[in-house]
Parts: sequence; structure tokens; C-alpha cells
Amino acid sequence: MANSHTNSSHSDLLGSSLELGRLSVREVEKIIRETPTAILSVGGPEPVGVNSPLGASSICAQALAARASRELRIPLAPSLPIGYSIMFKSFPGVMALRSSTMATVLSDLCSGFLFQGIRSLIFVDSSDLNEDASNECAKRARQRGLAVHYFSWQKHSSVRKRMSSMCPDMHDRCESAILSMASFIMPDLAFGDEPQKPSHSNMSVKTFQRWRKRGRDPEQFRKYFPTAWTSGIPVQPDLSYGAELFEIASGALIKEAKRILNL
Repeated sequence: MANSHTNSSHSDLLGSSLELGRLSVREVEKIIRETPTAILSVGGPEPVGVNSPLGASSICAQALAARASRELRIPLAPSLPIGYSIMFKSFPGVMALRSSTMATVLSDLCSGFLFQGIRSLIFVDSSDLNEDASNECAKRARQRGLAVHYFSWQKHSSVRKRMSSMCPDMHDRCESAILSMASFIMPDLAFGDEPQKPSHSNMSVKTFQRWRKRGRDPEQFRKYFPTAWTSGIPVQPDLSYGAELFEIASGALIKEAKRILNL
């Protein structure tokens, strides 16, 4: 049964009055002089199960970046709607870049931000798939005077602790956490029932991490995880759980951003 909750009162969680696209040149110029930091989300479509929106992970990252922008009054740059999702490439609708290509894309973005006067940049992601590309970008940017920071909400210790009860066998991400948070952020999205049997072939977390590090064939990944559900037994999105995760994750991000801003 699809999620029938249709209240869209949380839709503004994806926005900020400091979105660059909403501001004039003079407004942006003033904001950058006052706070030379920008924040944006990264990550493209990837399957979180086979009957749920491909953009669920991106929605979570976008909302967290927007929350930090609103709370700390820092510019919210347009989301980068693509990333290193090669392992999911065999699933229809997934677009992905190689990690080296992603690093180049991020580095080009950083050059543009630096030219505009930005001195700190925060990338927000739903997993750590783009971390290697971000780290490579950070190395290049550091030499030119730009500090690049990467925040993956599912990898933060406080969030991971809360997710552990829902996904005790977490391979790389917790699908139930992603869908629950996305349903809280955009409750009018349709989330379909996912196949109830575990999709993976008894692959241990350690084996999965080794497989992922070697970057093997995405077709083989789909054979291991045919329903694109890698951790735990599929459950329907839980809005209250999603709201709790959003508060924990946004609190962790804001704390990290305050450290960056010396607040």
C-alpha cells in the first residue's frame, strides 16, 4: 500500500531564503562579504528499494543543507543532482559519474566559488559514496585557499547510533532511514511496498565493503541485491522516525557548520 499521507506542510523544508537562485547579484555580494561560506547537497538518483522514489536520498541531503542555511544564515547553492553511484548503475533511472570525474566536477565548482569570494564550502550527502571525490577536491582546493568540508548524515555517529536498531546488519546505508526521512520531508511522495524477503545473498558487511572498495561490475551488484535493499527487512516509511532522524542529522550538521564558522 502506498503512503497515503498527503499533508505537504513540510515541503518548505527543502527551501531557504538564502538560496542563490532567489537572490539578486547585490544580495549575494553582500552575503558573501558577511559570511564567505556556502552549503550544497550532492548525490543523484539511486534506488532505495524498487518501488520508492529514486530521489529519496537526494531529498534528505537537500533538506538538511537547507536547514543549515536557514539556521546559520549561509548561502544555499543549487544541489548537484548527480554523483558517484556506479554500484547502482544497472538499475533503470540511475545516472552516475566515476569518482575521478566527480572529483573534477567538484573541483570546477570549487574554483567558481573561490573566484566569487567563498572561502569555505560544505557538501552534504546521504551516504559516503562521494567522499573520496570530495576529499580529492578538498586537496586541490586547499592549495588555492578554499576549505572544503564533507558531511554524510548516515555516517555521523549520532545518526548511526539511532539507525542501528532499525538496520543492525547495515552494509552501507539504511534504506528504512532514508525513506522515513524523505517521507517526513515530502509526505506527498508515493512510497510503494518493497519485497519483504531480504534481497542480499547472506553477504557479510565486511565482504560487502571489500566488494565495494574494488568497484566491481554493477550487474553483479544487482544480482547480490536485486531489490536494491541492502540492510534489514523492508518496512514502510515511518514519519515519526523520519522526523527524529531529521532532527538528529540536522543538529549534527549545524554543530559541524558552527565549528567551521567559528560560532
